[in-house]
Amino acid sequence: MGTRGRRALLRCVAPLASGLLVAALLAGCDANIVPTASPSPIPTPAQATVPLGPTALVTLAEPTSPAPTESATLPPETAVRPSADGDTTPPSSGEVGGPPGFGSSAFRATGGSQRIPPKYTCDGIDVSPPLEWSVGNPDQVAEFAIVVTDPDAHDFTHWVVARIPGTDTGLDEGAGDPNAGNGLLQGQNGFGSIGWRGPCPPAGSTHHYHFALYAFASAPDLTDAPTADKVRQAGGTPEVAFEALYGH
Repeated sequence: MGTRGRRALLRCVAPLASGLLVAALLAGCDANIVPTASPSPIPTPAQATVPLGPTALVTLAEPTSPAPTESATLPPETAVRPSADGDTTPPSSGEVGGPPGFGSSAFRATGGSQRIPPKYTCDGIDVSPPLEWSVGNPDQVAEFAIVVTDPDAHDFTHWVVARIPGTDTGLDEGAGDPNAGNGLLQGQNGFGSIGWRGPCPPAGSTHHYHFALYAFASAPDLTDAPTADKVRQAGGTPEVAFEALYGH
């Protein structure tokens, strides 16, 4: 074939070869393209997992706020006051017409028992404690009286006080001082004196002290430093009572 013939043939073959080359290249590119799956959704905190080993997985729960819990801080201890029928009630506010109750704001319950602070005993300045009460029918009371005894020492008397006005709902600290000039009738205690004489149990012992409130519909005939027995026999009604402890 002559030179002119070869040139004519190349002009015909070149476009065809170029097309075949392009097709081959495109086919090769298509062969290297790997279809990809749709992107996986990002796991939410509730679905997230953490691999612990080749097969073990643990699911992480979605964090939640802790449920409200009752405060661990407890209110200050309060005195428990036994009523006349043996039931216990929380400290009375002392308001006239309130539920029957009797106690002292100076005493606090420890292990279910009220404790008398040393201030009101022979180990302290020995003054009578503050007291408060409430009775069921205050409008029917002319006078009150209080008797404090130690049943662990054969009802030894620590305080007898009468002529407390029926409108009163408590006594202030120190009301057991016979020289206080408060108009109260102070009785005889077991120490042979008049007025309040606080707990003084033997060393190494703990005694109970019984506080009893008596109500009188009319003024009783009590004079000349009455004893505990005279108050009990004067016709009053034992309204409410409570016990407290003191010891060393």
